Amino acid sequence: MSGEALLTRRASSAAPWIAGGVAVVGAHAAAGLLFQFANPYETQVFPECFWHQMTGWECPTCGGTRALYSLLRGDLSRSFAMNPLLIVSYVAGLLLIGQTAVERLMHRQVRWPLWVAVSLVGVAAIYTGILRNVW
Repeated sequence: MSGEALLTRRASSAAPWIAGGVAVVGAHAAAGLLFQFANPYETQVFPECFWHQMTGWECPTCGGTRALYSLLRGDLSRSFAMNPLLIVSYVAGLLLIGQTAVERLMHRQVRWPLWVAVSLVGVAAIYTGILRNVW
């Protein structure tokens, strides 16, 4: 394969990762801007959870807005208390980003973070979706 074709192939395979990174950073910037004007602990920022209204049970994402607000303010413990799934998802995401970075930079496969990430998110989802409603 020629050098030019290799560069084109690498650039095209990196495009989705770059677009995804820009989307994630943009979403967090928008949330940070929103939270400058609205404190979800004091005001209703978004409509109430439909699942919670219908069943009385908290869905796995209930408390996510307050958790993100606390996380962006640097209050990790309060964020975790509001919705552990959010924090665990960030940790899992960082593991997967680290896995991808190592694979791309070192040109070798790393498999361990994927099962760790899936396990972490699975346990947190079971807790936030079921166990916190029962206890």
